[in-house]
Amino acid sequence: MTLVISTIFLSVALGLLILGLSGLISVAGGAQFVSTPPGLFHVILALAQLSPGEHFTELGSGRGMLCAYVCKHGSSLAEGVDISLPLVLFARLRHRGIPGLTFRCANLYTTNLKKTSTVYCYLLPHIMKRLEKKFEQELRHGARVIAYCFPLPNRKPSETFQRTTQYGPFYVYEY
Repeated sequence: MTLVISTIFLSVALGLLILGLSGLISVAGGAQFVSTPPGLFHVILALAQLSPGEHFTELGSGRGMLCAYVCKHGSSLAEGVDISLPLVLFARLRHRGIPGLTFRCANLYTTNLKKTSTVYCYLLPHIMKRLEKKFEQELRHGARVIAYCFPLPNRKPSETFQRTTQYGPFYVYEY
């Protein structure tokens, strides 16, 4: 009985430690972990306009819920990129076995976006500002960026969409 309680306590403590480390890594990198509401996943998929075989990248993918949704419902390839190794490992474990789905632990500013058809971001304004030049340099003609809540500061969106007043707007950019 004591061994069972000790094992449960150790498991809970380890989970809290991983969650805490993940939060520290994200904050140190300039971002906080906030998930896109799952009720908006179908809207993002519609805005992405993905064709079969196209590549969807989520910058700041966290637990990987959106990328898993895209692979299951969009018949395309999806990659989640996050700076937090614990979150990437969690996403890999939780969504293992989904064809076309990958997760990478990488810095958003140095990750390669040249093969990406659509980039999705729910990131803070200072991060969006830094990514704007990267998008211009790396994204191929016809690629799209979907930004939730926070727009790119110096580029006019080709489309702005707001589902309800409960959720922030989506900004869609064509490259």
